[in-house]
Amino acid sequence: MKVSKVFLAAAVVLGCVAIVLLFKGPLRVVPPVVAPDAWHRVKGTRSASVKIIEYSDYQCPACAVASKIIDEAIKEHPDKVSLEHRHFPLQMHPNAFRAAVFAECAGVQDKFWAFHDTLFRSQASWVKMANVDTYFRDLAMGLGVDGVMLQACVSSDAITNKIKADVAVGTSKGIESTPAFFIGDKRIVGSANLARELKDLLK
Repeated sequence: MKVSKVFLAAAVVLGCVAIVLLFKGPLRVVPPVVAPDAWHRVKGTRSASVKIIEYSDYQCPACAVASKIIDEAIKEHPDKVSLEHRHFPLQMHPNAFRAAVFAECAGVQDKFWAFHDTLFRSQASWVKMANVDTYFRDLAMGLGVDGVMLQACVSSDAITNKIKADVAVGTSKGIESTPAFFIGDKRIVGSANLARELKDLLK
């Protein structure tokens, strides 16, 4: 009699679990967020002779122009030019930091550059939004980013701290505006100055 009651109780518990799974779908385990290393933000060959380190703000119009200049240089000189992107969201741009967070989280899923380029192309659509999270999430998922992992990531201190570290390093190097670049030890500010520098280096 006691054994039967035990089996009955176990059956009830298993039935409840089955009902929960039926309505909620399979359980998902979201892996812990680990901020990727800097190499996921490098475009072009690592052996390039012209290595550009860029401090950029996704809400900055001049940064969008600079992105096109660099892409053209890499396309025309794929063995000579590389770009390492670093974040420098300015306080005057209220959506820039959040854009950087979503870009980093897209990078966790190997979509950094796809999201980076899409952010600049769609810049006019989101710069004045009061709440950009939904827009950025839809943008990322449209590129194939997993929404559950993305949501866990954008709430992560690891990602926020990574962006703040970029800003701290940039500030220590004297950067006050964007876009700003380093090629070797030379600091270059502004997209027009970058274009002239690349023209001289790639003659």
